[in-house]
Amino acid sequence: MDDARSMYYYLARNHTTASYPIIGKALSKNHSSVMSGCKRARAKFNDCNWHSTLLLVTDFLGFNRLGF
Repeated sequence: MDDARSMYYYLARNHTTASYPIIGKALSKNHSSVMSGCKRARAKFNDCNWHSTLLLVTDFLGFNRLGF
């Protein structure tokens, strides 16, 4: 669950104009939870399985891959 939430935070932050507080409010969390989740997501970029899943989700949602 933690990986999925971190991925959600990361994608929401990098592919929308939503602020940390707005993203947090969508999941009943605060802005510091979103910031921490984004940091965890960036730390997992070297994990091939995690990164592959992130790219699959990105493609499924129709987001542009630039910046990955």
